[in-house]
Amino acid sequence: MKIDVTQRLTLLWSVLFLVALAVFAAFAAAFVDRAAQVALDQRLLAQVALAAGSIDQGRARLDADVPRPQLPGFALAVYKNGRPVQVAGAAPPPGVLRDAAARPLGVPVTISSPAPYRVVVESVSDAPSLRIAAFASEEPVREESSRLRRTFVVVGGPLAIAAILAGWFLARRALAPIDRLTRTAAEVARTGRFSARFTVQTRDELGRLGATFNAMLESLEATYERERSFIGDVSHELRQPLTAITGEAELALRRPREPVSDRETLDRIEERATSLRSLIDDLLVLARADARALGTGTGEVSESLAEACNAVRPFYPDVTLAVQVREETLTVAISAPLLVRLFTNVARNAMQAARSGVTATVTREARDAVVTVDDDGPGIPEAARGQLFRRFQRLPRDAHYPGTGLGLAISAAIVAVANGSIAVEASPGGGARFTIRLPLLA
Repeated sequence: MKIDVTQRLTLLWSVLFLVALAVFAAFAAAFVDRAAQVALDQRLLAQVALAAGSIDQGRARLDADVPRPQLPGFALAVYKNGRPVQVAGAAPPPGVLRDAAARPLGVPVTISSPAPYRVVVESVSDAPSLRIAAFASEEPVREESSRLRRTFVVVGGPLAIAAILAGWFLARRALAPIDRLTRTAAEVARTGRFSARFTVQTRDELGRLGATFNAMLESLEATYERERSFIGDVSHELRQPLTAITGEAELALRRPREPVSDRETLDRIEERATSLRSLIDDLLVLARADARALGTGTGEVSESLAEACNAVRPFYPDVTLAVQVREETLTVAISAPLLVRLFTNVARNAMQAARSGVTATVTREARDAVVTVDDDGPGIPEAARGQLFRRFQRLPRDAHYPGTGLGLAISAAIVAVANGSIAVEASPGGGARFTIRLPLLA
């Protein structure tokens, strides 16, 4: 049989409460027993001292006016040479009377018998042969102790039941947030909607768990929406070149064989296929970035930036591209091919937007390599800067340029490999400035 958390907590609480109650009852009973016995011993010591001073030593007899306390089974016995010669009060059994003669002086002791007695023996001054013993029955003390234990049992039973019910109620109340959390998770699993949220009402451990759960749902919801949008965009972007390739091929098959026409058709098909392959390569890089599998390696910033700019420059002959690098080696935790791809994407974006010139500069700030790419184009509106590095995001100004809107998203993914950053702002000379900050390796 499986026991849930509420039952386990209730059981644990019940066991702890019962153990604590039993320990308390045992200590309380022992304390009461001890207190009652000490009180009895004090009265016997006082009585035997009084009797020792009120004895007729010549006759070995107690004075008739010696007061006697109201104690059950109380008696005073006079011993001469170890033999009882007088007993005043309720005489104890003969065995108890004989046994008391050999007991140490001034020390209260218990003599076992069918009715146990508490005894104190004291000597008589100036009469070494005489002793006085005070007796009292211990039955009342033991009965009181038994009555106290029965009271604990009678009171402890209902108290234990009340404690168990209270423990169950508190456990249920304490674990109620977990029940709500379970229902929320079950609803998400059943409906597939990540918009459900757990209501956080406290700031304790369960409250923090609920807040963490909500943060996880928000992350899953964002990921789900991003992936759904990504799939839709991918489908759209892949469909266009495939549709164009299929149309060109069907058109070529329907026409009479004309060498020139066939050559033009094949050129268009090759162009579309190249565009499709580039798109697939970009999607593969993003997929590897999502899986944190872009790989490791090192690259030199200045060399990679120069290589990227040399690759981009021939495609924009009307735009001047100036590169300013540093002589010192700046090594970062990004492989050289990825580093070249990062700078190529940013440089191509700047060249497309520029009117006449682009400047790419490498500097060093403390433990970071900083690459800035400035263009003299129209710039990027501040409202659009936050969305610029999202996938398939293109500005209206870029509509007449070829591309899919993945270049800057890939750049951001590559920068994340080295725990760097990439940002866009207004360039001091007009246009836009992209700033790439990469931590240097020691």
